[in-house]
Amino acid sequence: MAEKEKINKNIIEILRSTIEKDTIKHLFVQNVGKYFKADRVYFSDYDDETKTYLPVVEGSEYLSSNKEKSFVNQAYSAFSIKEHLRPLTEKKELNIYNWDEYIRENTKDQAFADFFEGANIKSSYNIPAIYQQRIMGYFCVEFTQNMHKLSDLDINSIRNICTQAGIALYHAELYEKAQKLAQSKAEFITKMSHNLRTPLNTITGFSEILSKAELNHDKLIEYLDTINTSAKEVLDLTNYIINISKEESENLD
Repeated sequence: MAEKEKINKNIIEILRSTIEKDTIKHLFVQNVGKYFKADRVYFSDYDDETKTYLPVVEGSEYLSSNKEKSFVNQAYSAFSIKEHLRPLTEKKELNIYNWDEYIRENTKDQAFADFFEGANIKSSYNIPAIYQQRIMGYFCVEFTQNMHKLSDLDINSIRNICTQAGIALYHAELYEKAQKLAQSKAEFITKMSHNLRTPLNTITGFSEILSKAELNHDKLIEYLDTINTSAKEVLDLTNYIINISKEESENLD
């Protein structure tokens, strides 16, 4: 028991060691797979907009050997698959000791059979990763060689690790958003700097001409109009930047 507690703590520490979402998922499935001697462990992201789980991506799956079927990039589009995952969208766990019995009792849909064809699942344990009532995704631990009943201690360990993974994934998502926002702001500043530089150069150039050249009335009016137009463009751009800043401040509040 002491050894399991030690491994459990090690996995949690590993999850806390990074802020990269893909790395967190990869570390989770790899360590849980090895810890519980599972044959396949994978993570599926949850899409808040469609209320569905997304296909497993590369790096978010652990296979005990290359003989195990991979679920990477397989879409959950069939109705029967969505029904199978419904408990997980309702924040419930799905603990299946006898997979063949579960299939017989729950579906005869060919699409369901096709999806899991070659997977050789004997037992599986599925659990959503949740942070403050928000589903981040779900983890699936599968056994293909023999039916495997997880002990209460094992289930509690997975729940504890999964809770930590949910927290880590949430903060990783915030980090990704902050990175994208910083990049977007940098691109915005670069674009605005370029847009402001052009009319300012025009104002400076024509002001210099006016200060040195002797111009007839028509030419003078033409140059003054150009300066006025450029100044208005600078004013419009400045007001645009101020409004964008106000909107961002209000959103933050």
